[in-house]
Amino acid sequence: MKMTLTRALAELKMLDKRIEKTINESQYIAYEIGNKGIKGFQQKDEFITYAKGQYESVLKLIDNRKKIKAALVKANAVTVVEIAGESMTLAEAIERRNSINHEAVLLRVLSQQFSKVTNKVELENISVQERLDNLLESQFGKDGKTKNDDTKDLIDLYNTKHAAKIVDPIGLRNVIQKYQDKYDQFSTEVDFILSETNAKTEIEVHLD
Repeated sequence: MKMTLTRALAELKMLDKRIEKTINESQYIAYEIGNKGIKGFQQKDEFITYAKGQYESVLKLIDNRKKIKAALVKANAVTVVEIAGESMTLAEAIERRNSINHEAVLLRVLSQQFSKVTNKVELENISVQERLDNLLESQFGKDGKTKNDDTKDLIDLYNTKHAAKIVDPIGLRNVIQKYQDKYDQFSTEVDFILSETNAKTEIEVHLD
């Protein structure tokens, strides 16, 4: 029989419930004392038929689940979708959706560190400039803060020794923007595209 991936997912959930219910609510072995029979059954043969039937029923449910799951896994591995401008299989899209929290955490840490360091550098350099202005005024008077040949070398030397500079080996500003754009676009599109694809992609399974 053919079914969409959407139906297959629903069938798996239903089978999981039926398997659990049948396993837990069935009796597969019993005992009898003398010729008094088995509690809950009129005849021993009735219990034997029941136990065998329930056991076979569970096995059939489990086998059907395996078949649907196998067909679903195969379809997920070969069906290609495009999400956020990137081609990927359904399996890859599902895995990325399930693990995207790692990307969110990375994005948050990168953004926090970038903001912290840039703010620290900005504040530090404001303080450096204030100290430099005081130094120039003390040595050259009020006009000393105006950059000229007399003060240029001192200013350059002072900034070289005291100014704060960002050390950014991976270019965080661009990395953060790139991650943010891709994260937002993927998060927006993934559920809709998966639902749409699942609804129109079919698998064929032979159930008992």
